[in-house]
Amino acid sequence: MARWHSAFLFVLVATLASACGSNTSTLTSPSVPIPLPLQVHSQAEAFAAFIDAQVAVAPEPTICDSWGCYYSQGGAPWGTDQVSGTTGAQNTMAHIGCLITAVAMTYTHYQHNNVMPRSINALASNFSTSLPGDLLLTVSAEGVTSTRVATTLERIDVHLSVGTPVIVEIVHPTGGTHFVVLVSGSAGSYVMHDPYYGRYTSFTDHYTTAMITNRYVLSVPSS
Repeated sequence: MARWHSAFLFVLVATLASACGSNTSTLTSPSVPIPLPLQVHSQAEAFAAFIDAQVAVAPEPTICDSWGCYYSQGGAPWGTDQVSGTTGAQNTMAHIGCLITAVAMTYTHYQHNNVMPRSINALASNFSTSLPGDLLLTVSAEGVTSTRVATTLERIDVHLSVGTPVIVEIVHPTGGTHFVVLVSGSAGSYVMHDPYYGRYTSFTDHYTTAMITNRYVLSVPSS
């Protein structure tokens, strides 16, 4: 019995620690079931598990407006690029580049429209040296440094009410994790730029707030 109990605890802790696929370990939605595909050890594995579980969609084109720019993780010309530090044909921006793309989009909200996903992916110093493909909290792109700053679920509406986009991580029940950018809305009725599903998309068309784990605002100087 003691041996079984210890093994159970080890599996439980390992599952919770690895489920986010992120370089932080905040998990705020214990009501979301953690399926077996989420027992992973890096962002790359978690992001791949999400994409593999989705219905295939065509990448939307890059479009810039008064908010900033929408980028698709599978868009041209970066969609086929290998994510920095990774190996294997499956580790392309189209497959595991959601966080890179979400950060790049948020840069453009602050008038850095020259920043694209490729700008972030081009610098090896933006990534973990121990977990290939894991994007660090502080990155540089086109000479501008930014930091993802953690915020709370309760403050998402406050940020959006003053025009501050929120980058959120989704733990999806069908497998894996994914990042999107919330651009407007309140009380769970959000509009998002989703690197996979498209621009100005209803959050609730694909996700629920119970799936949100990590949440960030981007600290970056305006251009």
